[in-house]
Formats: sequence, structure tokens, C-alpha cells
Amino acid sequence: MWYSACNLGYREKRVNAAVAEQLNTLPQLASQFVNPSRALLAQKLCEANRLRFGEKGRVHFNVGGSQAVEDALKLIRNATGKNLMFAYMGGYHGRTLGASAITSSYRYRRRFGHFSDRAHFVPYPYCYRCPYGKKREDCDFYCVSQFEKLF
Repeated sequence: MWYSACNLGYREKRVNAAVAEQLNTLPQLASQFVNPSRALLAQKLCEANRLRFGEKGRVHFNVGGSQAVEDALKLIRNATGKNLMFAYMGGYHGRTLGASAITSSYRYRRRFGHFSDRAHFVPYPYCYRCPYGKKREDCDFYCVSQFEKLF
């Protein structure tokens, strides 16, 4: 149960029953294998995105967030040929090597040395607690202008 045990406790009957039902319904987690439930979900997601954005697309299932970030980085690099990117200060993207490169927390990066393709970190544009100390009424979206300067 990994981290869920902290919130749900060990040997919780309802959780155990739900896990057993899931294992009996669809007993595999890895994303390499196709099954009817996964194919139907992918079809529904593609159709929803086509209706919303007017574009055909594909769905790629992953086993976790860090792996999804890694795959997104690969897609971006393949599509653009670029390896430099922006990431928000304070953002966390996972513990894999590529995800660590765009994670602003030193605690997750320090043991891996220098990342030549590390992200350029920018403040998150949050009007309630402006990183630049401005007030929303008169800031004229100062954070956006600072971000634009980096291009």
C-alpha cells in the first residue's frame, strides 16, 4: 500500500476488499499491456480531447508521475530538438534523473551533480502571494513581463 497506509491504515477491510476486486478485474499495473478496459478508456479520452480541442491525439498510460514527466520531456525534445526549458520555482516533478533536472528543490538534485540541461526556474505567477511583492490591482502582470524577458 506504500504511502496510502499512512492515510488509510493497515488491513483496513474496505480498502483490502477494493484492492482484491481490482486485482480480480484487471490484475496488471504495467503500461505495456493492452486490455479491453484500457483500450476503452484511451478511446474515450481521445474522443473527449478531439471534441474539446479539435485535434486527434493518442493516449499513453504510465505507471507514475515521474515516468510521465520523463516521457513528456522526451516528447518535447523529440518535437523541438531543444533541451532547455522553464520550470516554476518550488516545483516538484519527481525523483527520476530527468524529472530531478527540472525540479527546483536542491534536496532532490544535490547528489546527482550538475545537470547540463537543467531548467531555468521562474517564480510561479500567484497574485495572492506575489513573488515580487506587488498587488494585483496595480501590478499589470509584472510576473508575465519578467517571464517574457527570458525569451
